[in-house]
Amino acid sequence: MKRVLLVIDVQEVRERKYKYIIEKNFPDSFANTEQF
Repeated sequence: MKRVLLVIDVQEVRERKYKYIIEKNFPDSFANTEQF
């Protein structure tokens, strides 16, 4: 159970990091990524 939660946390952090990179590098297209 703990292991599953850890995986979810890692995925969430990666998503935020990825989203942050997109926002930083492509501010215009960031609005499109908010759907996902």
